[in-house]
Amino acid sequence: MRKYMPQIFFPSLNRLSFVAILLFFFAASVSSFAKKGSIWDGSHDTNWNNAQNWVGGKVPPSKDNVKIPAGCPFYPVIVTGETIVIKEVSISSGGSLTINGGSLTISKKLKIDGGTFNQTEGTVSIKDLEIKKKGTYNQSSGELNIAHDFKVSTGNTFNSTGGIVHFTGSGKKADYQGDIQFNDVVIDDGVAPKFDQGKSVNIKVSGDYINNNPDLRVTKATFIFNGTGDQTISTATTYGKSTFGNLVIDNSSGTVTMLTDLEVEDTFTETSGTLDLNGKVLTVAGIPVPVELTSFTASKYKNGIMLNWSTATEVNNYGFSVERASTSFSTMSNTSSRAESREWIKIGFVEGHGNSNSPKDYSFYDKSPLKGKSVYRLKQIDTDGAFEYSDEVEITFLQSDKTQLYQNHPNPFNPSTTITFSLTDVSHVTITIYNAIGQKVAELVNEVMNAGMQSVNFNASSLTSGFYFYRFETPNYTKTMKMILLR
Repeated sequence: MRKYMPQIFFPSLNRLSFVAILLFFFAASVSSFAKKGSIWDGSHDTNWNNAQNWVGGKVPPSKDNVKIPAGCPFYPVIVTGETIVIKEVSISSGGSLTINGGSLTISKKLKIDGGTFNQTEGTVSIKDLEIKKKGTYNQSSGELNIAHDFKVSTGNTFNSTGGIVHFTGSGKKADYQGDIQFNDVVIDDGVAPKFDQGKSVNIKVSGDYINNNPDLRVTKATFIFNGTGDQTISTATTYGKSTFGNLVIDNSSGTVTMLTDLEVEDTFTETSGTLDLNGKVLTVAGIPVPVELTSFTASKYKNGIMLNWSTATEVNNYGFSVERASTSFSTMSNTSSRAESREWIKIGFVEGHGNSNSPKDYSFYDKSPLKGKSVYRLKQIDTDGAFEYSDEVEITFLQSDKTQLYQNHPNPFNPSTTITFSLTDVSHVTITIYNAIGQKVAELVNEVMNAGMQSVNFNASSLTSGFYFYRFETPNYTKTMKMILLR
């Protein structure tokens, strides 16, 4: 028996009919996406919360997916005071999203699909960041929190000239093969950003680098410190685990300072500028890099003089006798004659560490310094009584003649530090502490204070590691300075 197969015949279509069919399928596609998410059309202004800017006239709820296409009259701008929570954001080529303040939380993914994301202030918290099709993320201030994967493939750009990139969680996959420039970097304890994933990874850092994960190990990625001012590196990584695969110092305008011991898996290069070991140990390819044997400095602190020095190694070191002399001496023809003509007096003693093959730091505070110029020296004494003198340091101590705020000490600190300032007259003083995103976290002083050198203690035991700012204000003087809480 023959089976009958029904035949369907289409009449020939003219060009107008064909265009109509294409428009039909495009509308169906838009309608299909609209059922799953929201599409920005920017027909009215840049306000995210204006329903007139969304296809369908409805502001997307927090569980929605959002698409920002090209060709819109206006593109969304999140401003101070706004809190936006959304599931996923996709920015097409030609589209853009800007945050100038407030906060944006994306529970799943920020996908920059050829478009541009601009962060000039505020806080962005996301699970995954994915940049592809020549997309760009620009950050000039604020904080970006990444809880899972960071994916910036070849041909795409992540450019942070200011602000903080904060890795708060670990993902399964990552991609750092794009053009990546970080400013400040903070890695939480237990977090592994997977910097090594990729054939050739070069990560540039123009600010400070803080790793709080003692188990983090990086063996291949190259980190290039290329700031235009002073930078610091601190890591909780334990002995035998490298913080960087390769380390390059390319900072011609500032100094990169190690705040902790540091291990590099393969190579260390100084192309421009220097790495200040700061009495710490730099190990490259398993071999410790030689450090300066001694450093000795004097600085004004509160109402006295703080002396700081360090040793790289010690053998039979009984301790240090601290000596001081005035610079009032007769003119001599050479340095040794001048030194011998001074009347040196012992003002203190600091016990040594005996035998040590690791750097040791020392300090002594002269709370009753001489007015005018003074010189200090150390008399290092061995356990057998042998001794030798250090180089001399000279400093001038005068009573305060201007209102001024000084760098906190110590810095970095955990959990307490001292903020010192001077006042020329009786003044009303306020000192306020802010976190990295400008939120006020403490007010230390709000009162009238007497003239002279003053100080106040700041205890940050309830705060997390990171960057903080202290703002000092009097009727005629205002200054803000940065400090680092490092747990």
